[in-house]
Amino acid sequence: MSLYVLSATAKIMLLAVCCFTCVTQETNARVIFKEKTRYYDVSGSNGAEIYRSMAINGPNHGGMAKEILASTQFTFAVENVNAEYRGHRCVIKSVDVIVGVTFTYPRWRNRRGASSQTRRAWNDFQRLAILHEKEHVKITRSFAESYERTLLRSRRTSASDCKSRSLGEKFRTSIAIKKHERLHKLFDKRDLRPGGAAYDSLYRLVKAR
Repeated sequence: MSLYVLSATAKIMLLAVCCFTCVTQETNARVIFKEKTRYYDVSGSNGAEIYRSMAINGPNHGGMAKEILASTQFTFAVENVNAEYRGHRCVIKSVDVIVGVTFTYPRWRNRRGASSQTRRAWNDFQRLAILHEKEHVKITRSFAESYERTLLRSRRTSASDCKSRSLGEKFRTSIAIKKHERLHKLFDKRDLRPGGAAYDSLYRLVKAR
């Protein structure tokens, strides 16, 4: 059984205005993170059965060919723009960059008949999957804070450029977002290959009997 089908992804969606059902909220300057967690159920009495259940029941974002066992999705919004006009230019004095974070993790049901080896391997896999997804959040936090600083430094030429929707549209086409996506892919490449913590924990789970 190949383990290369594991793929934890950070999918980026950009919105001009959005609302979230918030579980936790962290604020750093004017960058606000709102997090929620979803679970999907898996079953099995040993690691190989659990892995097959995850591959079947796990999230699949955007029609990706590879199974995703855990994922983090992000949405971005630009809100509460406070601007003033100097001559013919719009100067942004303050702005909120809202980042919605949705984690999706497997939840193992009916583990009573499993061996202690399988339970230990599952606990290790689950712990490292959470750490993996949290690292995606760190990458996105750095990006969001950088973009917020970029907005504050910018000088826009028309009133429409100061609206939240306009800023969100510029966010969508930002060159920086391509770099952001590359950083997520590079991290996955390191952690989801032999020798990476997430990969190795999954390998130990699959071998557990």
